[in-house]
Amino acid sequence: MRKDARAAGAVGPALSVLAACLIFAAVARPAGALSVLGRESELTNEKMERQAGTVTFTRFRGKLYRRIRASDLQGLAVDGTPLDNLLVCVEGRFDRVTTGGFRVTGSQGEFVVREAGALVTFTGGDNLWVGGMAQRVPQKQQCYVAVHGIVKLGGDFELFEERSKAFVADKDWEALIELGRWIEQVGMEVHGGVLDRTNRYNVAKEEAYREAIRIRSTPVAATDADGQYEIAALTVKLLGQKVGRLSALDHLLLAVKTDPEHGKATLLLKDLGYVQYSGRWMLVDERDRLLRAQEEEAARLRAEREAEILAKDQPRQSLGPRERIRRMLELEWSARSGPASLKDVASRLAGEDDAIARRLIWVLANCGVTTLVRPEDIRGASADVRRDFAMAKAWAGELHDVAEMIRTDLNPRVREHAVKVLAAAGAGEDADERRSREVVGLLVDLTGQVEGPVSPLLDNVLGDLTGWRLSGHEAWAKWWAESGADYHGPRRRGPGQ
Repeated sequence: MRKDARAAGAVGPALSVLAACLIFAAVARPAGALSVLGRESELTNEKMERQAGTVTFTRFRGKLYRRIRASDLQGLAVDGTPLDNLLVCVEGRFDRVTTGGFRVTGSQGEFVVREAGALVTFTGGDNLWVGGMAQRVPQKQQCYVAVHGIVKLGGDFELFEERSKAFVADKDWEALIELGRWIEQVGMEVHGGVLDRTNRYNVAKEEAYREAIRIRSTPVAATDADGQYEIAALTVKLLGQKVGRLSALDHLLLAVKTDPEHGKATLLLKDLGYVQYSGRWMLVDERDRLLRAQEEEAARLRAEREAEILAKDQPRQSLGPRERIRRMLELEWSARSGPASLKDVASRLAGEDDAIARRLIWVLANCGVTTLVRPEDIRGASADVRRDFAMAKAWAGELHDVAEMIRTDLNPRVREHAVKVLAAAGAGEDADERRSREVVGLLVDLTGQVEGPVSPLLDNVLGDLTGWRLSGHEAWAKWWAESGADYHGPRRRGPGQ
């Protein structure tokens, strides 16, 4: 048994009391008997451990009264213990006088007083401690209390402060939680069932809950994942998600630091609106801001890189007109001299003056030997040369090399030009069904291999070729897998054209 010298308190709104002395004037107190009215100094709280848990009693004039809620009188038992003939006590707010005694707010249970004039000093809203013998109301499933003693307690906030100090001193976090619930109940009764965030009762309630959480968390080690989760869950339960989220987060982060796979902790983090991103937990809004910042930074770097590429990727006109004509005739004659000369011409293509290089590309195309030159062979040539190279490759039917240029060329304008060239190869008048299907298949693959300005262009040209308006690789790949066999070319479109 543990004793503390804490006074009991009371709860509930109230009405003004009628002249109780008129009701009880006919009943006199026996000579020498103690008054039913007591003093707060006569109350001492004691706790006992029972099978159902900890039970609080109040000692008054040598007797122990089990503390119950006023609403418990509307039944016949409390925590499995029958109420009939049980010494009980209630803390409540004086409500009104009845024909047999009085009631407190929050209960229809009656408190019967046999002493004349005992209630004349009470008015509606007074905080009371009431102790007595619970008795069953005949033929009803409820009880009343034959009163042994009544103690008038202090005002609401006086009691709140007094109780809070005592519970904190005893490190009794469970009692602080009960105090917070009591404060809320009183505030709801006083303010008609509505408490806003700034209400004094609500502030006092949160202070009691925060003290309870602080005391509860003190002995829990930072590496105790289960213990830290329990504190976080208690915080959210008492303070709610909006108010308690940040406090709960500290404990949850300690829990997942010790045990990254702690199921309950990770679930509560998600319930509170947190997601795991880049190795840490953060709110969804913060994650989205980081993603936007990263995307903006990537776009900035990409723009700078492309601007640098475009600045360097300028036409080459190192030769004068006469020298250019002489070299062009010389190289064209060599190209027409035989296979060995053709390979030599191809190897020199990237280093030539633009006008010469562009002429040689079409010489090779006319000779049907563009296969001698791969996209990587002319990577050092100017953008204009590479654009002509893409057209020559498409004209020669070497579509995979065009697709390779779309994947690997650093110049966005060359890539965009190659996309249009490849699409045109599948839509031209001379494009048969086989070529159209090959082009669409290559374009669908490319939607998952490139990004940046080329991506929407791929969606557009695929839409023009197929008649379907889709976006992104997942959508196009799904369509191609499910409906590709039914695609017969741009002049024989299916639904959606």
